[in-house]
Amino acid sequence: MVKWHLHEENIKRTENVLLALAAEFTQEKYRNVVTAFTPLNEPTGYRHGITQVAAKYYEDAYKLVRSVGSTDPLFLYHDAFMVRTKAASLSGLQWLT
Repeated sequence: MVKWHLHEENIKRTENVLLALAAEFTQEKYRNVVTAFTPLNEPTGYRHGITQVAAKYYEDAYKLVRSVGSTDPLFLYHDAFMVRTKAASLSGLQWLT
């Protein structure tokens, strides 16, 4: 079982990697090459505790990617294998409902 969500150091390490990737791939030379970030690959929302951690991580990750000063590339969320109404609560974004 994946235990990424159980240890804050794992989340921080992931955020640091994402920030480094964002700093590199939001440069103009990658504008039409890297068009989107997916900061977390298929979180399993049906596992205990992941949904809450993933929701916070998505919010923080979005801010990190945008902190490098670019509104590009797109930012993609995974639905965490939840039904649509539950997936909406994952990110708190209205466009999911």
